[in-house]
Amino acid sequence: MKRKLNIYDYLFYLSLLVIFIWLILKSTGIIQTPFWLEYGVPIGSFGIAVLTLYQNLLDKIGKLGINLSVLNTNFNHLDKEFKDFRIEVRDDISELKDNVGILKTDIEILKKK
Repeated sequence: MKRKLNIYDYLFYLSLLVIFIWLILKSTGIIQTPFWLEYGVPIGSFGIAVLTLYQNLLDKIGKLGINLSVLNTNFNHLDKEFKDFRIEVRDDISELKDNVGILKTDIEILKKK
């Protein structure tokens, strides 16, 4: 099943791309900046990645909660229908017992003749 990407997915991948590019540029010596700027970009990108991952997790939990409530409602309806079915079956069995009793009586009457 193909999943549709939202804005948080794009932010997550963009932040990982920034970290990856920063690592390449830093390891090759292209980036030579002061300490606060040197680590500010990757820390900021990492922070954005964590926040977008958190947001996606919250969205998934929300959707799971909605699906569970729908499932609970469906089970409640199913339980009610099953109870109605059980009552109908019980009534049918009671009617069959009455009919069998009548048949036994009729058979005994026929045997006496």
